[in-house]
Amino acid sequence: MYIYKLLNEPNMNSQKLVDLIKNTIPAIQELKLQIKDCDKAFTIIDQSIYKCINNMDKYYKIFKLNKKLEDMFNEYINDLSSSEIIDNINLDIIAQFKKIIQEIKQMSKYENNIDLNSLFNYLDNTFKILENNM
Repeated sequence: MYIYKLLNEPNMNSQKLVDLIKNTIPAIQELKLQIKDCDKAFTIIDQSIYKCINNMDKYYKIFKLNKKLEDMFNEYINDLSSSEIIDNINLDIIAQFKKIIQEIKQMSKYENNIDLNSLFNYLDNTFKILENNM
């Protein structure tokens, strides 16, 4: 919800969203230290973050045109799926992503956040689909 509000600010520009994303990088670096044996998944996360940052103007224009946050994220997903970032996804990397998500769930288990729980459910379902299609 915060991203949607940020995107709809009258003075919003795509740099604000880029800054928000860049602010997550130290947290991801900290996770890398805490969660072992997930180097391939973290490499993909790093690459996808920089792809998002580099293409933010395009994503923001799509959002402003359509007024749908989903369209912005769909374009990002399309860019990722057509890139070399995910060309080498396999069951080992999926297992690493699941481990990362499980650790984050564990870290946030005392937070009763509906949005966070919805995200975890979405990710769980997405990984089930991926595993069934491999």
